[in-house]
Amino acid sequence: MAQISDRMYADAALQAHQSKIFTQSRPPHVQVYPPGMSKDVFQTVCDELRSIAGEENFFVEKGLMHFMDPFFWNEKKHIPSAAVCPASTTEVQKILEVANRYGVPLWPTSRGKNLG
Repeated sequence: MAQISDRMYADAALQAHQSKIFTQSRPPHVQVYPPGMSKDVFQTVCDELRSIAGEENFFVEKGLMHFMDPFFWNEKKHIPSAAVCPASTTEVQKILEVANRYGVPLWPTSRGKNLG
């Protein structure tokens, strides 16, 4: 499982503030599955997405911390099941094929700005 680095800023003071906001002030991660999807099917979907984008571009569990809106962390409807960061149009197409095959809802983002 890929993890985004805990170190996001070169400036130690900024890093300390970021770490406090994104780790210390949040409860432990709760795994949420897509609506109507079992754990086993979700694992199959994860395996397929991981094989498309690579381990370093696929995130679940604690790796999702930076993909969550810090203002809605306590609402399950705002917690992602997984995140995948495609590197090409071909990867996007393959990810969409997997999502369509298993009925996985997607929330595409660009530059992390469209949080709803």
